[in-house]
Amino acid sequence: MPFASDISGRVRKATRLTLNEMGRDWVKLLRWTVNEPYPPPSEPGDHPHRRSKTLQRSFKYKVAPKATSVEDLNVFIDEAVFEKYAPNGYNYSLDLEYGRASTNLEPRPYWRPVRKQLSPKLQTWFERLFAKHMGELTDAAGQFDSSDAAADFPAQS
Repeated sequence: MPFASDISGRVRKATRLTLNEMGRDWVKLLRWTVNEPYPPPSEPGDHPHRRSKTLQRSFKYKVAPKATSVEDLNVFIDEAVFEKYAPNGYNYSLDLEYGRASTNLEPRPYWRPVRKQLSPKLQTWFERLFAKHMGELTDAAGQFDSSDAAADFPAQS
């Protein structure tokens, strides 16, 4: 059954391509969210303004080795970036997101608003990108119609 294994291989490859594209776009959106320069300081409740690029550098993603769905995409904050670039290696990402009473720092959320914006769209976003990548991996004989999935989702302005 070479045909079945060929389809299976294309599905696995399209899934990985899809999740990698989603991960890259999610990280770009997070980085864009914290790209407004300092000064002035951000207002409590607004996303933090960028004093350095440490927080932006820390946004990463990873796709599970045998990924089969959107649940296999992990977007995270890389601790090693803070160890390398932040003063004393301190990871201040949670302080910004949730605030810190001991320093009177009020929350300046950046992660939760992006997650809230993307969460209801994840499955549709995955399906559209998957259809696009399957179309790219399918031969010209037209075994798969990806014409309805040409646009990336979600669109960013």
